[in-house]
Amino acid sequence: MNLRPSFLKSPNIPVIAWITYDTGNTVFFTGVMGLLFPLWITKVMGGDDATLGFTLAIAMAIVFFISPILGTVSDQTGKRRSFLVVFTILFITSGLFIGASGLEVSLAFFALGVIAIHIADIFYNALLEDVSNPKNMGVIAGLGVGLGYIGAIVAVLISFMWMDTLGHLNVIRILSILMLSLTLPLMLVAKDKSRDQPTGNSSISVLAQLSLQRVITSIKTLKTQPTWTRFLIARFWYMWAINAAGAFLVLYGIETLRLSDRQVHIVMLLGIVTGIPSGVIWGKLVDTIGPLAILKTGVVGLFILLCVTALIPLLNLPSWIWGIIGILSGIAVAGVYVAERPFVLSIARPGRIGEYFSLNSMSGRLSAVAGPFSWGVIAVTLGLGQIAAVIWLTGCLCLALIALSGIKLNQPGS
Repeated sequence: MNLRPSFLKSPNIPVIAWITYDTGNTVFFTGVMGLLFPLWITKVMGGDDATLGFTLAIAMAIVFFISPILGTVSDQTGKRRSFLVVFTILFITSGLFIGASGLEVSLAFFALGVIAIHIADIFYNALLEDVSNPKNMGVIAGLGVGLGYIGAIVAVLISFMWMDTLGHLNVIRILSILMLSLTLPLMLVAKDKSRDQPTGNSSISVLAQLSLQRVITSIKTLKTQPTWTRFLIARFWYMWAINAAGAFLVLYGIETLRLSDRQVHIVMLLGIVTGIPSGVIWGKLVDTIGPLAILKTGVVGLFILLCVTALIPLLNLPSWIWGIIGILSGIAVAGVYVAERPFVLSIARPGRIGEYFSLNSMSGRLSAVAGPFSWGVIAVTLGLGQIAAVIWLTGCLCLALIALSGIKLNQPGS
């Protein structure tokens, strides 16, 4: 018997829930990972760039190893929703326990949250196939990214208003409750589509072994899929820059550009606000001219912006330029994120969507290990400072553009 309330059966409800989920996980990425936890670590607990960078690197190394296996397991079992629910609950819970004990325990809970939200994102991305069709996929993806920025706006505003009075940790807990309310709809209405189940032993260990073999086979066959291979290489490099910049540019603004906490909040808010309309616009352009052109445009924009970011302290440029960078970065990052999911779906082979998104995640998560780690090494271990770390990120974007320039989008699995 189907006990689902009738209002949950509307075809628009899953689309709305999918978009709302993006709003919820953006609260974590922006409010917890990008703003509050770095400030708490450096200002309250006495940590530095290396403390944050190495913690992120360890967490993303774990994601790197287990995400492809879980992605292919979800394809074989057809249980995307089940995995989504488990890992969503984990990253929300982790936010409630950060700061409950000492620094080491808090770093462990933070790492757990990072691991869980990135793995949940695999199944969230794959669910785009279930809530859209080829004609509206770009628009829905664009709405997810654009309206997802509302979560970032709310996270920054809550931090701006209450961080000084309630403290970093209490604001993180408020954001965790907000995340639950925004991600709960998709956890309730998402449905696993009927898929062929594997025959024989279907224990977790056997499925994991089969999935690992499938991933290894997929990697071996990359040489026959030049478009897919070049994209994964490009994504490794541009996500290296995006992941590191997202984790450390708040600290860069405060420590290198000498901005106040409130000024950094305002710059972040400017970038987020511009991401809302630009996400929708990018989505329409994806449906019109294709995801590859939009992806290249976004990466070029990020390269220019990081170059200017490094030049501000070197040339003693006025601080208001940082505000312009905040606005334009919101537009550029939105373009990259809107284009990625439709691009992967456009070349993925039928019945292997989870596998493609797990390999997509594998490339990005490997860069998410290298990005924060390299920032910590360059800025702290080698003592070269944050400006040198930003210059290195511009080099990563150059390598991404070289890889993207060789891509010709033709047919699935090309």
